[in-house]
Amino acid sequence: MSAAAVLGRLLSWRQALRFALVGVLATATYYLLTVGLADGWLAVRLPAAAANLVGFAASLALSYVGHHRFTFGKESRHGRYMPRFIAVSLVLAAFSTGAVHLATSVFGVPAALTAGAVALAYPPASYALNTLWAFRG
Repeated sequence: MSAAAVLGRLLSWRQALRFALVGVLATATYYLLTVGLADGWLAVRLPAAAANLVGFAASLALSYVGHHRFTFGKESRHGRYMPRFIAVSLVLAAFSTGAVHLATSVFGVPAALTAGAVALAYPPASYALNTLWAFRG
């Protein structure tokens, strides 16, 4: 793929807006489920770590379905796209976790600053990797 083609795919404003909308819905799902389950204002109360896992799994599923159909306009081939999407999500989660650990534990950067950096860097990295690899083809 030429540099111009790569740039063209990344600069599709319609696709980027759809990606952002799905991301906002997935983030809201994560937050509401996690806090609702951990704080007990949903029907079930769970320990915070378990609530986090439920919220993460639900937001990951919503994100995949939303991006597969709405953002990237795919209709099938889940066997191809889903493992790639999960790989992108896990790589970014591992990278951000390592970066936060390094920044806070080794360099003494405040957690709020590192979390802010992750919150700003994660979406464009996810968009680029999902556009150019996970949902390509």
